[in-house]
Amino acid sequence: MRSGALGREGTEHSLMLAFAVLRVGYGVQLAATFAGGRLDWLHPFLAVAAAEATALVVWVARRRTLSPSWIFVADALFVAVAAVAGAPTTGHSWTYPYAFVVVVGAGLALPSALLLLGAIAPLVVAVSASLPPAERPATAVTLPIMAVMSWYVARTLRTYADAVDAAREEAIEAAADLAAQQERAAHTELISERVLRLFDRLGEDDRVVDPRLRAHVTEQAAWLRRYLNGSGGPTTLTEAIARARARGLEVTSDLAESPPLPAATVAALAGAVQEALVNVAKHAGTGHAQVTTRLSEGRLVARVTDKGRGFAPGHRPGFGLAQSIEGRIEGVGGTVAIDSAPGRGTSVEIVLPLSSGMSPEPGTTAGTDATASGHP
Repeated sequence: MRSGALGREGTEHSLMLAFAVLRVGYGVQLAATFAGGRLDWLHPFLAVAAAEATALVVWVARRRTLSPSWIFVADALFVAVAAVAGAPTTGHSWTYPYAFVVVVGAGLALPSALLLLGAIAPLVVAVSASLPPAERPATAVTLPIMAVMSWYVARTLRTYADAVDAAREEAIEAAADLAAQQERAAHTELISERVLRLFDRLGEDDRVVDPRLRAHVTEQAAWLRRYLNGSGGPTTLTEAIARARARGLEVTSDLAESPPLPAATVAALAGAVQEALVNVAKHAGTGHAQVTTRLSEGRLVARVTDKGRGFAPGHRPGFGLAQSIEGRIEGVGGTVAIDSAPGRGTSVEIVLPLSSGMSPEPGTTAGTDATASGHP
């Protein structure tokens, strides 16, 4: 099976096959009818129509798609001319059943319903005129109905096919991101067990008398964490919000003042908020998000909300929520709660305990740089 068999390419190929089968099937039926002697006439224009149908089937078979649109508009006009020039004035008309095949094929091929109805209008008028007066109203109604029905089916199939292609591209991108995250996590774990643990101990060890040396070690540890957690990710909520705004997302914020936190906790919170904002930009279908923080019962609660399309329970778009948000926050002892529903938007709530056992780095808060005043 080709790689595009389940997406747009495969759908176009299937529609092409359906069109070819319709045309060939009618030709076989018509040949059998003549062979059985049930029609005692053979107008020369019928042979021209058969040649035109054969050429059209070969064309779409070679292209493996029903395009360009003008060919099917010309096909409908050609058969309209055939209905006038080739049909008998009384009795059975070969163009009447043939018109059904033509309008269905046009419905499969033409992208616009208005273009379709405009293209088949001359055919409907010509075929109706070739029939007895009592049969004309039914023909004038049934032919457009058949055309619109086939157009709707084809449009629905193409819509689903495009969704499959988009989901496949997203899955490929997510798989690549996940592989990179897993590789980075393996490296992070290895370095954390040795280098970062040593840096942390040196930065907190009272036996290191020189405060400048301790501050330098702490600073280097924070930089290394940022590098391992996201190759230079944001270090504060303010920076995470600024990055989202720079990418075109409108973000309103209400950041409460919070006590100093360890650098690892601040970096994890900023990185998680950034990933939540990235998910809004990619998947929510809205250009606006809101970021708030508050202190509640010894906890820092950060929330990222949007009023976008949301998603059903059990389905999370991409891997950002599970890997980059929950993984970061759980790594520093916090929790993540995600609330979403189709059409109701999404809320990501991050809760970090403000434990007395934490060893904060001077001047480091959830919302500001280490050199800032302490306001988020």
